[in-house]
Amino acid sequence: MKQIVKRISVAILFLLLFTITSCKKSKSDKGCGCATDNTVQNLVGSDGTLFFMNNQYQQSWFVVVDFPNNGKWLCKICNIDKAQSVINSANASDTISVKISGKLKEFCPNETVGITSGTVVAYHISLDTLKRN
Repeated sequence: MKQIVKRISVAILFLLLFTITSCKKSKSDKGCGCATDNTVQNLVGSDGTLFFMNNQYQQSWFVVVDFPNNGKWLCKICNIDKAQSVINSANASDTISVKISGKLKEFCPNETVGITSGTVVAYHISLDTLKRN
């Protein structure tokens, strides 16, 4: 009887160890930033201006989209490879009229672009397309 209890205890211990070591942590999606699956809105064929922001907060390519009734949407490009053909023919000091399509994603609470105007909203954008106008 003692041996049966001992064998059952050992089997339970091995099963418990196997279960604990085989658990994998799931990818945590913070709900913001480029890596999130959460989309605020889709832009399709929107006119915008491509520019390089170089300040103490950002050194990145952005597109600003001006919506007359909703202010300016400042969109930091997540997947710069989709804009490379336009960027390669530009200087960092250029502003370029473009047409964009993509998915807007929230900035995380600890991110900033250094603009505090109430009429400017900052997003990340995962581009589907970006073309010169």
